[in-house]
Amino acid sequence: MRPPEVFVRELSPEEGSRLKSISKKARYQSKRQRAMIVLASSTGMSAPQIAGLVGSDESHVRKVIHAFNQEGFGSLDPDDRGGCPKKTTPEQRDQIIAVARAPAPTRRASR
Repeated sequence: MRPPEVFVRELSPEEGSRLKSISKKARYQSKRQRAMIVLASSTGMSAPQIAGLVGSDESHVRKVIHAFNQEGFGSLDPDDRGGCPKKTTPEQRDQIIAVARAPAPTRRASR
């Protein structure tokens, strides 16, 4: 059984322009890809076609479209920006910064 087709809601010209800009200039590649998915859906492309276009899978394309229809532009922001988890707490970080910014102790000249 083939999953039903999912399409993005009708976009205003301003939304289309904003998505086009995001798809080219966003800092994170995942946000650019999500904007491209929404734009492609607005032209009537199916999820399998979009998946082939952006190099993703159909289920991801459908999730992005559903999320945009429900949440709008906020859904384009990546939840996980990757990288290693932080190894220090905010309190430890503040303490490290305080020590680093403290003036160096002065030394007496020996005779």
